[in-house]
Amino acid sequence: MDRSVVFPAPFGPSSPTMAPCATVSDTPRSAAVRVGLSQPDLKVFVTSRTSIASTDLDGNMRPMTASGEWRCAAASLPPGRTATFRLECGGRSVSGFVVNFDGRYHAYVNRCPHVGTPLDLWPNEFFTEDGRALICSTHGAIYEPATGLCTAGPCVGDRLTSLPLAVEGATLVVTCP
Repeated sequence: MDRSVVFPAPFGPSSPTMAPCATVSDTPRSAAVRVGLSQPDLKVFVTSRTSIASTDLDGNMRPMTASGEWRCAAASLPPGRTATFRLECGGRSVSGFVVNFDGRYHAYVNRCPHVGTPLDLWPNEFFTEDGRALICSTHGAIYEPATGLCTAGPCVGDRLTSLPLAVEGATLVVTCP
């Protein structure tokens, strides 16, 4: 197990500070708790460097051209940020998120393979404190942002479900699988 990765509290902080929807905050939000592991003073964090929702930065909703498609200006999603969205795929609603990790975009279904809960217990909170991994805030599973592979926690070896993502000019387009 890589001890340099910062793990979350089992159920996150009791009252996280949330940035308003459609803003970008350079100050990470975090909450530390002590856990009873082999290192009793180990602090763990639940945080992200994100708070972009399915709205433009001016607060206007982004229009969707089709119910099975979501579009976002690539410039509104700088490295280390995520954006959440919802698609209608074959009569069912699919919640997802896009991550910009090291300048490359990846889209995933917002569902932990361990028990099917959303990864972000608080809206749009996916990154570990150090920004190197995605984290399930419910059970602490750690995922590689570029592949969705679970590298630590209760679902090691499983993967997040990826969604088709294309870059059309300066626009990100996520579609149903």
